[in-house]
Amino acid sequence: MSQNPSKKQKTTSVPAISFFDEDLKDMKTPHDDPLVVTIKAGNFEVKRVLVDNGSSVEILFYDAFKKMNIPTDHLRKMDSPLYGFSNQSVTVEGIIALPVAIGTRPTQANLMLDFVVVKVPSAYNAILGRPALNQLQAVVLTYHLKMKFPIENGIEEVKGDQTTALTEGAVSAVLVREGDGVQKLIYYVSKVLQDVETRYPKIDRIALALITSARRLRPYFQSHFIIVLTDQLLRKVLLSPEASGRLALADFIVECTLPEDPPQLVIFEVTDPWNLYVDGSSAIGSSGAGIILIRPEGFTIEYALRFGFQASNNETEYEALLAGIRLAHALRVDSLSVHSDSQLVVNHVLGDYKARDKRMAQYLELVKTSAVKFKNFTIQKIPRDKNTQADALSRLASADATDVCRFVYLEFLKDRSISSQTEIGVIDKEHCWMDTIIKFLSTGELPSERHEARNLHVRAARYALVEGVLYKKSFSLPYLRCLRPSESVYALQEVHEGICGQHLGGRTLAQKILRKGYYWPTMQKDAIEFTRRCDKCQKFVPISHTLVAPLTSVVSPIPFSMWGMDLLGPFPMASGQR
Repeated sequence: MSQNPSKKQKTTSVPAISFFDEDLKDMKTPHDDPLVVTIKAGNFEVKRVLVDNGSSVEILFYDAFKKMNIPTDHLRKMDSPLYGFSNQSVTVEGIIALPVAIGTRPTQANLMLDFVVVKVPSAYNAILGRPALNQLQAVVLTYHLKMKFPIENGIEEVKGDQTTALTEGAVSAVLVREGDGVQKLIYYVSKVLQDVETRYPKIDRIALALITSARRLRPYFQSHFIIVLTDQLLRKVLLSPEASGRLALADFIVECTLPEDPPQLVIFEVTDPWNLYVDGSSAIGSSGAGIILIRPEGFTIEYALRFGFQASNNETEYEALLAGIRLAHALRVDSLSVHSDSQLVVNHVLGDYKARDKRMAQYLELVKTSAVKFKNFTIQKIPRDKNTQADALSRLASADATDVCRFVYLEFLKDRSISSQTEIGVIDKEHCWMDTIIKFLSTGELPSERHEARNLHVRAARYALVEGVLYKKSFSLPYLRCLRPSESVYALQEVHEGICGQHLGGRTLAQKILRKGYYWPTMQKDAIEFTRRCDKCQKFVPISHTLVAPLTSVVSPIPFSMWGMDLLGPFPMASGQR
């Protein structure tokens, strides 16, 4: 049996491709700019095309695809996902085949390329990957910002656009507002670099752009929460002591220097309300509620509640509404617009229906009392198909076991919002070390004695009062909730001998309570005394058997073992020494 020898592959001769110093003409060096070129795809001139030999496919971004006015039915389906540099999959819209011309006439190269269309934000319109470079037999040199490839009569070269890749002569910033998934332009800031500023490093140019934007857009920065997106270590640079001192001096000069023509005062008032979507779900054995709170800027907070009590559908709707109102109060929302698919709850609040059931009347009274705290409060009924996301959250909370593919705040509500017991008057109140600090932080009241007033003023600087609850400011931990004596005893019992209690020692017990987020001044002393009073700790405490002094060797096994007394004398010798 014979085997045919393998055929040798046919090789083609390619002319030598070289790069010279002349290729660096009209370039600014040194640089770290990418190779960005202009190509002709279909009947359109496409600028800002990145040449990337690390990409295994050609990519056409969705914004550029839409501007070409190509029907979406021309896209071919692609089943496999596309993975990026971070190893995260990107959803592919489809594949489109386009004729591409690279170079200048009449020596341009014409080829047919398959572009993968993806809908992700990018600074480029398209990316040329390895398939196109291999088909062109191109050689790319990023230092020269050129791409050369052989043609029929020689070598064709494509020069990168350094100005398009990176503009070094100016810094700019744009302030946008996101609404309905679209970024809307509010203000554009631009500044031309002068003299020394042109020689700034990249991180300093970005810092200059941020400072210029903050000064020109001062009303926006003072009345809104601004998020700065950058890939540089901008925070570390701006928080350095040297930079902070220069910025403080510059801001002082800007604020305290009177301009020649004072600008008119512009007042920005946010009138858009927060949107609250609520829905309740009642199932056999469990019930829950779903809450979605949306800021005017579009930021969404998803909240799910699981109830520890059995409730009807109408009760779950009311509990969802009350939980959403409590969440809005915690975020200090002034204007709230509530959307619910419950006809009964909406008409109860609007006054169109009368609450005949006693429990429904209690819920309605609590909702009206809570709604008065808002400056603007509206409620409206929406169709159930417009409230699907909140409905899904409510079913998530009432389900026994569910796999969640996103982060959702989940809370367990043990008791109903309406309580059968109402606190009318407190006969005896527990007084402790927290009372004077709370009174000073809430009303500013100080003791009459001067020395005590000064000490209280110094101590109160280490505490914060949030929603009527006193917290201790920690150096390396979040705010620590302050406990009263009765609460501290319960915390010691729960951590020391609770369900997961380990009967720790005094110092370790105090440190564990501190890490749990609680504080009172004598916690270490109380923890040591508590462990000493613990009966189990005293019974089963490990006893040390180590000797106080080192051991000494005893030569004689018994007393007087080395002493001897000869009372009889020597015995006579027998004959024959027997």
